[in-house]
Amino acid sequence: MLDETKNTLEGFADVWKRVNGREKAAESEHERLEGFIENAARAAELYCLLARRMSGCAQELRRLAAEEQRTRRCMEGEHFLLTGDSFCPAPACPVVHGCLSALRQAYLGELASAGAYREAAKAECGTEREALYLKAARTEERHADCLRSLVMRSI
Repeated sequence: MLDETKNTLEGFADVWKRVNGREKAAESEHERLEGFIENAARAAELYCLLARRMSGCAQELRRLAAEEQRTRRCMEGEHFLLTGDSFCPAPACPVVHGCLSALRQAYLGELASAGAYREAAKAECGTEREALYLKAARTEERHADCLRSLVMRSI
């Protein structure tokens, strides 16, 4: 009886950390794709809003929004191939209090996204998803460069 109890309780600490929220369970590939889809959708919405507010940067911002939409569609396709289900995040309305500050936050977000895509590519070594993630990382890095230029031009 004592051995049974000991074996039962052996993994309890790990389970309790997950239940308690102190340790996040490993993210599945479809959850990762859903996060990428959501991020691309939010970025596209933000760039469209900023394009309406910043006429001097509108062309570049509309181009970034279109590229984010293309990335989103690619990720949605991968999600469907992986799960058989479609995923479409609900639209959101970005709140912008200062355009320059929003550009800075977007710049930082693009850098973070590029890093996340590169990490995801490492986990998908040798697959078609790896190529997709690396392409998305390069796109995000280009977006960060563009946003950096827009910030510098606006100061």
